[in-house]
Amino acid sequence: MEDRELDRKVKQAFDGLTPEIFDSVLSDCRRQTGKVVSMKPRRKRNLLRRAAGIAAALLLMVGGVSAAGLWRLENTAVASVSLDVNPSVEIKVNEKEKVVSVTALNEDGQEIIANMDFEGSSLEVTVNALIGSMLRQGYLSVSANSVLVSVESTDSQQAAALEQRLREEIGGLLESGGVSAAVLSQQVNADEELRTLAEEYGLSLGKAQLIRDITTQDSRYRFADLVGLTINQLNLLSEELTLGGVQRSGQASEAGYIGSGEAMNAALADAGLSIDRISASFSRMDWEDGRMVYALAFDDGENGYEYTVEALTGQIISSVKELRTVLEQDAGEAGQILQEQTGSMADLVQEQSQSLEEWLSDASGDWAEWIRTHDEEIERWAEESGGQWEAWAEQYGGDWEAWARDHAAEVESWAKEQGRKWENYGELWESWAESLFD
Repeated sequence: MEDRELDRKVKQAFDGLTPEIFDSVLSDCRRQTGKVVSMKPRRKRNLLRRAAGIAAALLLMVGGVSAAGLWRLENTAVASVSLDVNPSVEIKVNEKEKVVSVTALNEDGQEIIANMDFEGSSLEVTVNALIGSMLRQGYLSVSANSVLVSVESTDSQQAAALEQRLREEIGGLLESGGVSAAVLSQQVNADEELRTLAEEYGLSLGKAQLIRDITTQDSRYRFADLVGLTINQLNLLSEELTLGGVQRSGQASEAGYIGSGEAMNAALADAGLSIDRISASFSRMDWEDGRMVYALAFDDGENGYEYTVEALTGQIISSVKELRTVLEQDAGEAGQILQEQTGSMADLVQEQSQSLEEWLSDASGDWAEWIRTHDEEIERWAEESGGQWEAWAEQYGGDWEAWARDHAAEVESWAKEQGRKWENYGELWESWAESLFD
């Protein structure tokens, strides 16, 4: 209501309350002797002025109290939303989701905000403008399509609803901008450690929480190593991890890298193999020595291969070839025993129905002759190897299958050398070998 209209209504109200008695008083005065002095109704006007002033003061007082309360309501933040790509910005909103402040948390964030003033704007309009700015300036693109949305609020229900809505809204904004969106969202539970990490490394609480979750799940990474990575890189590294509280939509883009297929082709070429020769393969993105790499593994049925390939250039950083076929078929009887045996050597000995003494008493003349012929050789071997076998027995705890895997190359070489002897002595040698591990 305008001031002029307010004054008019106040005047009407007080006119109605004040009786018009001036003419009556004047008539009574004329009946009296003496000089009659005409009195103008000044008091009435004064009264009206005073009443109007009081009413205006009351209105100003009530209005002032209301304005102060409204100001506090509009400028009190009840929730915080951070958007991380590489630019990081923090948006604080009141209970009506009107923006109280928008703060850049790094230099890229300052570029995104530029000279835009969001105070008093709706959260939806603000997020739309910030995501649009990131798209225009190339921070979000086909090759870097991941956004982290983090919500902090004392009202968990409000935080959950806000998190879901923003994840869907941002996904839609990116899709409309021609980018296949990959959005990570979470609620922030800021303990003292998290706040210290965020302050120390200049991160939003949301990004600090995501990195801490990754390093907790994968001990190969250290927090400081991942601080400089973009959200798209962190998304690629954590695809195989189960991060509690993090909601995912979409797939992180590899368009900025050569791709896992090209990395595998480079490794196969280095190994002298073709894709049709491998029986199994594995590939994942990794972070090693300050660069993104592909960690690859494949098997050709005889050998296992592990490769590390630089993700940007396809350069082979490291490779390992491991012999998968430990023993060959023609290695003789003992080789077949080690291949087919599923238990430990201790199990073999326990399953043996006859003791060495019993077996020797029933041994054929050929075997007895061999024992007598090689008696000194057997004794010398036992003296030279006894300590080693005791050490192995203590190290492997009777698990000779594990020992065979760890000493595959030695066993294979020895098996080939002794193959013909084992063929000659057959089952006699097998039983004698079992008895050595008792």
